[in-house]
Amino acid sequence: ITHRVNSSKTMIACMLAAIVTRLSMGNSLGILNKEGLQKLESGHQRVFSDSNPGEWRNKVGTHLPVAGFYEDTLEVVVPHGIKADHMVTQILLLDTDKNIVVNKVLGEDEDPYLGVPVSQLQGHKELIPYAYCNIHGLWKGKPVKIPQMEIDPKAAIRGEDNTELNTAKAGTHDEL
Repeated sequence: ITHRVNSSKTMIACMLAAIVTRLSMGNSLGILNKEGLQKLESGHQRVFSDSNPGEWRNKVGTHLPVAGFYEDTLEVVVPHGIKADHMVTQILLLDTDKNIVVNKVLGEDEDPYLGVPVSQLQGHKELIPYAYCNIHGLWKGKPVKIPQMEIDPKAAIRGEDNTELNTAKAGTHDEL
């Protein structure tokens, strides 16, 4: 499944129906929809982050999704290696109401990367990147503000600080 951007609840429901239930350390993650994310964040299964890595403190550098802009594209990179039994299987962008805006299910040999034209994200003020590792669970990155464009899509993005994104892109780690 490639990324899709659509505010239609029907389209989101169809995309979610296509996701196969995944297991993480014996706990069923299930389908990542709005209710599923609320359950995750309420403690049924934890969502890890830079400020709340739990027992995975030493995994932040390889599991945290990093979002930034390159030209007219919002990119999300997870600097995680790929092994047959250990990989990032899903990257999502959620709005501030926890609606899924973009959902990319990765193939087993696919780099953990998501690129979405900013023009397809218009109407969203801020998005939050999430990444799911089949061993270390769901990780939440820092929110990113979406530039609202009127004439020149690149004009709204020029000057954006992409230090974190460039570091993540350059440092796909062999360490998992």
